[in-house]
Amino acid sequence: MRTVVNNIRQHHLARGLNLLLLIALTAFPALGQAGETISLYEAMREGKVAAYFTATGSSSGDAIDLTINKTPVAGYGTLTVTVPPGLRLQNANGAWQSMVISGVRGRLGGNRLVPDPVIRLSDAVPSATYLLSVYSAEFHKDNPPPSSQFTVEFPDSTTECILSNAIAHGLSVAATQAAEWISTDRVTFNDLQAKLPVSFPDWNAALQVASQCQTSQVQFWPRPAQPAAPAIPNNAPVVNSTVNSIPDNQPASFQLWHITFWTSHSGTLTISPNRIGFEETGAGTHRSDNFEASCSAIKDAARKPHDLNNILIADATFYIRLRGRSYDFWAGSEDNMFAVLRALSRTCPEIAGPGK
Repeated sequence: MRTVVNNIRQHHLARGLNLLLLIALTAFPALGQAGETISLYEAMREGKVAAYFTATGSSSGDAIDLTINKTPVAGYGTLTVTVPPGLRLQNANGAWQSMVISGVRGRLGGNRLVPDPVIRLSDAVPSATYLLSVYSAEFHKDNPPPSSQFTVEFPDSTTECILSNAIAHGLSVAATQAAEWISTDRVTFNDLQAKLPVSFPDWNAALQVASQCQTSQVQFWPRPAQPAAPAIPNNAPVVNSTVNSIPDNQPASFQLWHITFWTSHSGTLTISPNRIGFEETGAGTHRSDNFEASCSAIKDAARKPHDLNNILIADATFYIRLRGRSYDFWAGSEDNMFAVLRALSRTCPEIAGPGK
């Protein structure tokens, strides 16, 4: 009888051990499926992925295809790879541009793009091709061709700041590229026009982002602009550039850009003995930015100083300060700016002239 009882106990014990073993075996794959999240730089350094970068020939925006494979080192489960802004792709050919990564646009496949801000590599699909948003880090070099070979370098803090702020503020591709080149090559507005034409609102936003990220890094002063007036869409030239030829009783009209913190709008500044006024005429005008004033209402008008903390790090910018508010303007060129200031001084002698 005792033998039978012992046999029954051993049978139940064996079944229990088998059940525990089965639970353990099924638990490990489940744990593996939870996967890991890691940055692209760390994943490459630790050998968990093999990455191949192919340039499309462009310098800005959706310009790099990344083919990435999960290696056995990554283990089981889904590997989620993040790509923080600023990662640098150093071009092995010194004549071609190196690039900085802004982020992941999505997975490529079947002639379509599936948006996804991160890279996902599973056991079932360990390889994939992703489209990356990138920007050139070298203004004076040629665009990287598809034959470019890149090495990956850790982000520098300034580039990381520029690209992160550009994303946060919704900057356009052109504005983001301008901000990066302002930082890396100290380009001017006129430098950009031959290679990447930008509107003044985009330039204005780029300067703001670049200056914010550089104040905590290194002192920065842009090179002087070229004498040629920048070619900005919808920016009409000054109507009356030779102020001395305007009779005293005739108004002088100037097409300018009125500049606010993040935006700018075109408009007309009219200067006459009886009235000085500004009216915005561009798209998305703000009626509150229009004004009419007499000479007695104007405290002063002068050129804006070059200040790293000011968004107007450019020539041809000036202000008109009324009793209750100050207005910033961009005239398109130094000559046009001086023409406006001369006209104001001529009409209102209490306002100092431009000194040129």
